[in-house]
Parts: sequence; C-alpha cells; structure tokens
Amino acid sequence: MPFHGVSPESLWAPEERLNESPDQNPGQSSEESSDESSDESSDERVDDNTRPIARIYRCRDQGQDEIALNRTMADADRDARSQPSPPGLAPPGLASPSGLAPPGLGPRAAAPVDPPGRSSPSQNGRAPGNGSAPGLALGFARGSLAVFLKDLRIEVATREIVTTAAFFAALVAILASVAFATGPQTTTRVAPGALWLAVVFSSILALGRTWQREREESALVGLLVSPIPRAAIWCGKAAGVLVFILAVEAVVVPLVALLFHVDLPPIAGPLAMVMVLGSIGVAATGTLFGAMTVRTRARELLLASVLFPLLSPALVSSVAATREIFYAVTSGQAVDLAELRDWFFLLGVFDAVAIAGGMAMFGALVED
Repeated sequence: MPFHGVSPESLWAPEERLNESPDQNPGQSSEESSDESSDESSDERVDDNTRPIARIYRCRDQGQDEIALNRTMADADRDARSQPSPPGLAPPGLASPSGLAPPGLGPRAAAPVDPPGRSSPSQNGRAPGNGSAPGLALGFARGSLAVFLKDLRIEVATREIVTTAAFFAALVAILASVAFATGPQTTTRVAPGALWLAVVFSSILALGRTWQREREESALVGLLVSPIPRAAIWCGKAAGVLVFILAVEAVVVPLVALLFHVDLPPIAGPLAMVMVLGSIGVAATGTLFGAMTVRTRARELLLASVLFPLLSPALVSSVAATREIFYAVTSGQAVDLAELRDWFFLLGVFDAVAIAGGMAMFGALVED
C-alpha cells in the first residue's frame, strides 16, 4: 500500500545512489554522463595530438635560451678582455697560469695562448689581418668563378640570352645587307659596320637580361651580402657576358660573310683577334653600367643611351680593323698585321681602362 506523497521508486533511491559514481550529480542522467565521458576521451585525444607540437615549441624555447645565454657570456668575455688589467696582472687568456705576469715584466710581456684546435698565424702561413696576397688572390678567383659558373648554368638551363640576342643580331645583319647593297664595294664599306652594329645591339639585350635575372627575387642583394669581393662579382658577370657575346658572334660572323660574300678561312685568325678585343671592351663597359641601371625602370633605354657614346672608341677601332681585313681578302692580298697594330693597340688600351674602371667603380655603383 503506497504512502501518501512518496512514490515507490523513491524507496530504491539510496541503493541507486550507492551505485552511482561520486562525480555524477544525483539528478544527472546516464546520457549526460556518457556525453561527458566522450568529451573527456576527445580531450585526451586532443592532448595526445598537441603534445608533440608542445614538445617542439619547448625545444625551440630552450634553444633560444641557450643562444641568448651563450651570446651574453661572449659579450661579457669580450668586455672583460677589452678592460685594461691592473699593473702586474696579466690579461685574461695570457700564458701565465696564475694570472700574474712574470717578475719584472709588464702585462704585455706575456704571450697570448691560442685556443685549442686553432693554429697561430705563423703556423698556417697567413699574416694577421686580412690574409696574405696569395690567399686574397685565390679567394678573388674563386668568387669570380662562382659567379661566372652561376650565370653559365642558368643560361644552359634557360637558353634565353644567346637565343634572343643571336636572333636579333641576325635580323640586323640581314636588314643591313638588304638596305645598303651598293654593288661590289658593299663588302668593304658596309660589311664591317653591319657586323659590329649587330654585335653591339645584341649585346644590349644580353646585358639587360643578365642584370634582370639578378633583380628578380632580390638575387643581387644575395650577391652583395655574400663573402665575395665586389670586384670579383663584377669580373664574374663580365666573363659571363663576354661568353654570351662570343656565342652570338659565332652565329653572326658566318652570316655576314655569307650575305656580303666574304671568304672567311684566309682571314679567320686576324678577324678572331679583332672580335675578341672588341668584345672584351663591350662586355667590361656594359657590365659596369648595366649594374648602374639595373634598378631603374627604363633599363634598356638608359643603358643604350649611356653605353653607346662610351663604346665609340672601341667601335671605331673595331670597324676600322675589320675593314682592313675585308679589303685584304677581297683584293686577294694577305692580311698584314703590321697595318693592324695601331688598331690593336687602341683596343688593348680601351680594354685595360674598362677593366680597371669596372673593378674600381663597381662597388660604389651598386651601393644603395
């Protein structure tokens, strides 16, 4: 018989409460407890997933703390070494084990002790300071070779400079042969000018594209901050441009000989000397002023406006020497190198001035 105000289910409440977990509220249902257990398991899984990330950040913080500690210790050691030591005491790092200088000698009399694993300047053959002259020359050559090989590998992979420059030079030579056809005298009067105009115009394209590569993705900044002398960077770039120009000339010279009926085998040697000497001046001067105009918007126009007047001595000498060679082959005579001696001398002087000026002025031109 049920009691008034008391339900039969409440009679079993004490036993049910004993079976419940201590964390569960009396009015909480089984569904809510299952939800909480699932949430706790998901939290444990999240902790398992984030634990490696937390470990990575902890290691990073420990590494940064160690770097900061080492830097602080190095600064304190440098400050201690820079402070003058009292009379009779040897500075830190000197040979006296007790920190005292030998009797009767000042603090500067003790010889410095080299750190373990480091040889003295006299042992490795280098003088203190910037190093010996052979070491500097070797570092300069290595830096120039690294820059040169870098440009050469990029060109071998892309083949854009030599291809576009050679195509443009071929167009200039063909148009000149069509526009200035004056009969049998064309070979002597027009062919040298057509040849060198094609070479110089194509050189502008090669120079512009070479420095454009250095502008992309701040590659020039990487070169400037590298441990390579500025003059070595210029030498490497100039050597790369010279190779590109010579590759273009290998295409243009036979084409000009074909268009203007020039017999190349008898004059191959003297003509090669003229082409190489003239190309060195073009590459040296163009590399220097190409670096100056690399950060401007109208690079090609500004480079041509600055470069053509400066190349006038080299162009005049190269065209004159080429004209003498073509005249000798068309008249059936042998090429007399004595007649070309003056032009070779002028080209050599121009090349020497261009190389010296490039090595001296390149560092100032690329500075911000």
